[in-house]
Amino acid sequence: MPSLNVKEFMEECISSVMNQSLKNIEIICVDAGSTDGTLEIINKCAQKDSRIKVFHSDKKSYGYQMNLGISKAQGDYIGIVETDDFIDEKMYETLYDLTDNGSVDIAKVNFFHFYDESSKRIDSSKKNLPEKPFTIYDNADILNGHPSIWAAIYKKSFLMENNITFMEAPGGGWVDNPFLFETFLSANTITYKDEPYYYYRELNPSSSTNDMKDLTLPMTRMMDNLDVIEQYSCHDEDILAALYVRIFWHIHDLVKKDSFKSQETEVLEGFYNVLSRVDEDIIKKRFKLKDQKAYYKYVSPIGILDFDDNDSVELSKNDYENILKENEFLYERINALENQNSELNKKNKTLKKENKKLEDKISEFKSRKVIKLVDKFKS
Repeated sequence: MPSLNVKEFMEECISSVMNQSLKNIEIICVDAGSTDGTLEIINKCAQKDSRIKVFHSDKKSYGYQMNLGISKAQGDYIGIVETDDFIDEKMYETLYDLTDNGSVDIAKVNFFHFYDESSKRIDSSKKNLPEKPFTIYDNADILNGHPSIWAAIYKKSFLMENNITFMEAPGGGWVDNPFLFETFLSANTITYKDEPYYYYRELNPSSSTNDMKDLTLPMTRMMDNLDVIEQYSCHDEDILAALYVRIFWHIHDLVKKDSFKSQETEVLEGFYNVLSRVDEDIIKKRFKLKDQKAYYKYVSPIGILDFDDNDSVELSKNDYENILKENEFLYERINALENQNSELNKKNKTLKKENKKLEDKISEFKSRKVIKLVDKFKS
């Protein structure tokens, strides 16, 4: 349980862990120098519950806090509870039941997007996953949506044997992303239950997602994800596509942010660096036009050049080929859309003719009915 100035949520969070139906757990709190009373709440709870162990981090780094906590853990499995969230009392009992007495590397459940007591929704990003153990190569859909690394437990020996640790970036740092890919790519057995037990609080204004000042951060983490993919020599198309979905989601989100213009040059460079490493064939084959346009727009070297109208720009052969690909793609799409439009116009004309025939038949039917009624009335 890594904490830093979350007094508003700390008591509810730690109480939800202390009240777990699975009693044989240790509760490791790693505080990074809270000054708002968070640490006092932790210490007060520790006096009541001997399972709570308190450690102090000299770095304000989520990854460093996590690594410190894991190194101190004595249990067979590691769970994570972020201290502005809270959990259902049966979460860890349910997760441990999914391990089949400790034979599974990762056990995972669903979660709630929690706004307030009257507003919460179940995450719907992971569908049709099997109840029996599987690997990421069997079911890449487990990568869909939020990393939600906290709605899971990880066998400690599995983490140690594969030398899996968190990146120790400053602050929150979005280090859940590379951890997600490294754990799933390493795991021989994953189990999943599509029932929510974790309450992920969406409205904490100081969270790393809501308080993102550095807009280059998402693409930096996507580069780390690509590094993990390469480290594991992963060429599975479903896994790569799942990562690319995440990349495009962040790209579309970043350009809509109010602070985008003030960091545009750096953010566009991040887009270019990431998209230069993705598989173009997968983008063309599996992604919607919106994402394909973004790919060719941001992978083009022109997109990150800053020059005046009178400046000349010398392009490398690789840059020139990228521009040709972009133009070729755009012309292909224009032709395809024009052809589609032509076909739709033909269908529209046909439908109009058929509609006119139907209208004529309806009019004829109505007139016959009126005549019959008039004849009946006369008789």
